[in-house]
Amino acid sequence: APQYGALGGLALNDIHNISAFINKRATTSATIGDIAPDTPGIEEIVLATAECGIDFVKVAMLNIQYADIALSKLANLSTDIPLIAVLFAEDRYPQDMLRHIASAGFAGVMWDTREKNGLSLLDHISIKDLQSWVVQAHGLHLMTGLAGSLSLQMVPLLQPLSADYLGFRGGLCDNARDSDLSPSKLQQLLTIAKPQIADNWAFSPTTLTFAEHNA
Repeated sequence: APQYGALGGLALNDIHNISAFINKRATTSATIGDIAPDTPGIEEIVLATAECGIDFVKVAMLNIQYADIALSKLANLSTDIPLIAVLFAEDRYPQDMLRHIASAGFAGVMWDTREKNGLSLLDHISIKDLQSWVVQAHGLHLMTGLAGSLSLQMVPLLQPLSADYLGFRGGLCDNARDSDLSPSKLQQLLTIAKPQIADNWAFSPTTLTFAEHNA
């Protein structure tokens, strides 16, 4: 639900219905929305989202001054629930942030943009720095994802980085990011990405994920 913030959390009932429709035919994820990880009761929010039947729960790393406390709280859930930490390109994180995320038992980590103002992930972080980040995360056995106002033109630049997932929303719409997905742009994405998946990627074709679903 793009109108509800950077991560656009859906209502639990909607997540459950989408998960039931997919019925394990594909890997699914859902975000708890723009909720800081130090929010009281976040454990219950994460549990309720996981109980909708999705494979991964995404948690935004907001209020980073409380990151260690928040990660310690969520570490109690990470044994049973695969968690994905979402970092925002506009924010400055400690150099050892990835190590802390891995130590908390998270399954993965992804970059996104917090402000949807026309600037993309690549306007904030260079390809070189993203490559270093992906390598570091994989070294810590974390799944990796790249998102943040990505366009189709960025796919050839990002695929060689070997992140596990690329996330799209506005780049697959004909108009604003809160409009419907464009079937033609979706087909373009599959056409662009398929040769890379077949020839160069070490990951399966499920490497493409679409933030529009959020579940």
